[in-house]
Amino acid sequence: MRNSKKLQAIVSVIVVGTPWVLSSSALAASGSVGQVEGFMQSVIQALAGLAGLVATGFFVVGGFRYITSSGNPEHLERAKRTIMF
Repeated sequence: MRNSKKLQAIVSVIVVGTPWVLSSSALAASGSVGQVEGFMQSVIQALAGLAGLVATGFFVVGGFRYITSSGNPEHLERAKRTIMF
């Protein structure tokens, strides 16, 4: 049950953030997509934005786990690992 809620939260963060990350590469179809350099720059920019979105999601999940650990050492350590890695 807990894993499905975590997965649902991660998927919703990705679904909400994906249009903002990919909108610049979708609008670049005018002339720069024909050039390899422009296309690669758009792909790298989209991947970097997606990586930032995923990292922010893990940071939020780790912070929530840290706050709700209630002093339990196992939960506290797991939250710290989530934030660190």
